[in-house]
Parts: sequence; structure tokens; C-alpha cells
Amino acid sequence: FQNVIFVLIAFLQFAALAVFADTVTPHPYLGYNKEKVQLYVDGKPYLIIGGELHNSSTSSIAYMAPYWSKYKDMNINTVLAAITWQQFEPEEGKFDYRIVDHLIEQAEKHELRLIILWFGSWKNGQSSYTPMWVKEDTERFQRVQNKEKHAIETISVFSKPLLSADKKAYVALNERISQKDATNRIIMMQPQNEVGILGSDFDYSALGLQTLKSTVPSKLMNYMKANSDRLRPELLEVWKQAGMKNSGTWTEVFGDNIYAKEFLLAWSYASFIGEIAEAGRDVHDLPTFVNAWIVQNDTELPGQYPAGGPVSRVMDIYKAASNKIDFLAPDIYLADFKGITSDYLRDDNPLFVPESTIDASRAYYIIGEHGALGYSPFGIEDGVGNKAFSKAYGVLHEISHLLLDPANSTMGVLRQGSEKGRIIELEDMFIDM
Repeated sequence: FQNVIFVLIAFLQFAALAVFADTVTPHPYLGYNKEKVQLYVDGKPYLIIGGELHNSSTSSIAYMAPYWSKYKDMNINTVLAAITWQQFEPEEGKFDYRIVDHLIEQAEKHELRLIILWFGSWKNGQSSYTPMWVKEDTERFQRVQNKEKHAIETISVFSKPLLSADKKAYVALNERISQKDATNRIIMMQPQNEVGILGSDFDYSALGLQTLKSTVPSKLMNYMKANSDRLRPELLEVWKQAGMKNSGTWTEVFGDNIYAKEFLLAWSYASFIGEIAEAGRDVHDLPTFVNAWIVQNDTELPGQYPAGGPVSRVMDIYKAASNKIDFLAPDIYLADFKGITSDYLRDDNPLFVPESTIDASRAYYIIGEHGALGYSPFGIEDGVGNKAFSKAYGVLHEISHLLLDPANSTMGVLRQGSEKGRIIELEDMFIDM
């Protein structure tokens, strides 16, 4: 009889857990829907019809107050907003939750979603948003040195104390999100922003030069060997020219050149971000991506754009370094929107544009042509009152269920440069009148 009671109690407990599991809304996640990667929010496919705020907009609750309803009126469903390390941890170990709490509260009030941009160790190839206690301690948080051995503003990616401090803050941010965001207002995370070294092609400090002499990690070598038939040509050609060695130092595997330095920086930034992303996801698991300040033209060298950042030529290095970074996303202000978006679209890299111009035609193109996760113009406050943009975004809302259905074939049409048109062949069309 006691055994029967025990079994009955165990059954009731299991049934209660099963009911509870059915009612808990899963965190946003990336998943396949008939071979198409989609973002899922509240268990359903979700299209990011987004807008990114200016860099420091979220630093003032008063400044943000009148904008929340305006974003809704613009038919935006997702706001990309920064949380800066200097605001979040003004004193080491003391966290200020006011901004992140306010973002969650206002997003819930106005039925919006958020993508949080963590301006931590780096933002746009520099370290301008780090706390003062980080900026002032140049011994603990070593600066990058250029070829002339002059320290620049950017903190070195090779600094272990920086990784430890940044990770602690990022984990604290994710813990707060886990505690406060009961309705999944925050749907993705972007740790760091346009990382790399701006103003130098490498960190020529003793630490940087010492790392250049270290052995290329076996994790990267194994990735390159396993994927040699599909590596980016920029990586593959450099490897081939150096003899396609199976092991060695960075200069032995890739040669004593600017490419070896860029590949090492890319590996270091990707590993750094991957480690803090993993720590954050351990406490609140959200899709995570990195954004790229892209190469502006064929003559640009590393350092003229942030060296080591997730530009397309080093995509494989980022992929090899961490599986906690779901995808690389280009920030696009250049005219060749089609070419750049195609360059970032891969089977293992769904397309999302987190920064671009306030131009809805670009959103239509990448969503229709490439099944992109979404689109987000930068400085969206500047678009308030732009009726054409708001109406175009409104139509995206109306047809989003069709765009998200993988059974439907879609295409994007965008005229750029000297293009005169595009011929589209439609076969086996049936229109039910």
C-alpha cells in the first residue's frame, strides 16, 4: 500500500512538472524550419523589423522617454539598444541595473522586443566605453602598441585581466536579464561592437609579439583541414602559399606577413568574445552574434578598418574559435548592399544586418532574397516622421507571416548603382481567382 502511494505521488509530481513545462515560454532561439534558419520568439518564427538607437541614447532615461511610442508608430518591432560597461559597472564589482531594467520595462509597456548591444572592452575598434577604473589602470589593462611602440586608446585583446573583468560584468548583466525579463523582451545579445584595432595593424607590445610566436591552436588547424574544400579563399590562399603546414607558429603556418597578424587577431577576438558569450549563455541562453565594421574598399589594410574584426575574409576563423557565437553580421553603409550581404550569407551564417541606412528597400531585399532574420537601420531616432519608411515597415508587418513560411518562395528586388533591371523567370505559377 505504501508503494502504491509512493508511485501515485511520483506520478502526480511528474504530471505537474509536465504541465509546468508546457506553460513555460522558451527563451528565444535559432532553429531550422525546413532547412531555413529562423529566429523563434515565444516559440514562433519572428522577423526582426528593427531599428538601432544612437550609441549613447540609452544613457539617459529622460532622453528616451518620448521615443518609445514613436518607435511603435514607425512599425518597428525590435529596438537595438546599448548597455555600456562604463554605465553598468562604474565601480569595480558594483553594478547599476537602472538602464537595463528601464529598457525591459519600456519594451514590455510598448510591446517591443530588444536586442542588447554590450559595449564592453571594445566599440568601433577602440575602448571608449570601458569604465574609468579600467581606463586608468594601464598596467593591469594593457594598451595596444603600434609599430612605433606608442600606446593607443584600444586595450589589448591579449590582456587576461581584461577578459576576466569583462566576463564578470557581462555575466552580471545576463543574470539581471534572467531575473527581470519574464516576457522575453530581450531576444538576442551582441557582446562587444565592431571589435578590432583601429589605427594599427597589430598589437606590437611585448605581449602581442610573444603571442605571434606561439603555436596556432590545434582547434583552428583541425577546422581548416576538415573544411579545406570550403574555406574562404583569402584564408586558404595564404595557408597554401606558406606550404599548407599542419602545425606551427602563426608565422610558420601563414607566413611572416600582415595576414598572419590579422588571422591571429581574429582568433584572439573571436576566442575572447566566445568565452564571455558562453559565460553569459550559461546563465541566460539567448542567440548571440557579433557585428563587423567591414572593409570599405579593396585597397584598405588592417588597421584602416579594425584589424581582427569579423570581416568576411576571416569568417572561418571566427567559426572555428567558438560555437557560442551564432553568426557574424555586417554593418553596411556602402552602396554595394547586394554584394556585401551575399558575402556574409552561408549555410552556417544566417543573415542579419544590425546597422545600415534608413532605407526600407534594403530590408525588403535581404528578407525576400536571402530569408534574412531581419534588418535594422542605425540612428533610428533620425527616422521619426519618415512616413515612407514607416509605411514600408508597416507592409512588412502585414506580410511577415508569408515571409516566415518556408513553404513560400520569395525574392528581393533592389536596384543599385548602374543596374537597369532584373529579369525574373516565373515557372509553374498558379493563381487561384
